[in-house]
Amino acid sequence: MVVGDIVYIEEGDSIPADIRIIENNNLQTNDFALTGESSPVSKFTHAIKGDVVL
Repeated sequence: MVVGDIVYIEEGDSIPADIRIIENNNLQTNDFALTGESSPVSKFTHAIKGDVVL
């Protein structure tokens, strides 16, 4: 993958890299491997403010 690639994902897919969500329909992810959070996490298309810790 390179900057600017468009990735289509479906239920059950593993997301291959950090991506920017440009369109979704009630998207929730399992972030357990990254954060230890076992509950589904809702994802949104709005921009993240510059002062948010990623």
